[in-house]
Amino acid sequence: MFGINALYFGTTIFLLYLLMFTDIPYLHLVLMFLATIVSIFTWSAFSTAWTGSFKNRLKMALTGSSFYLILALIMVIQWLSVKPLYPNEDTFMRALGWMLGFFVSAVAFSICFIFTAFLGKRSARV
Repeated sequence: MFGINALYFGTTIFLLYLLMFTDIPYLHLVLMFLATIVSIFTWSAFSTAWTGSFKNRLKMALTGSSFYLILALIMVIQWLSVKPLYPNEDTFMRALGWMLGFFVSAVAFSICFIFTAFLGKRSARV
C-alpha cells in the first residue's frame, strides 16, 4: 500500500503539473477531488480484502500510511527551515504553503490509517 500511495501521489502531482499549461479554470480542484476519492476507495478495498490478524492489519495500516507521515515530516522540516532567498523577502506565503502541505499530509495519514486499520470486515483478533 505504501507503493500505491506513492504512485497515486506522484501521478496526481504530475497531472497537476500538466494542468499548469492549460487555461481551463478549476480543473485542478476536480483532479484533486478525484484523487482523494480514488485513494479512499483503494484504502477501503485494502481494508475489506485483508484476511490476517488484527495485529498484522495494524502493521499493514502503519506501513501503508507511513508514506504520508514521511511526507508530513518533510513538510515540517521545510517549514522550519524557511529562509529568505534574497534580502528583505517576505517568507510568509512560502511558510504558509509548507504548513498547509503538512496539514494535508497529516490528514491523509490519519484517514489512511483509520480506513485500513479499523474499517472493513472484522479480522480474527489474535
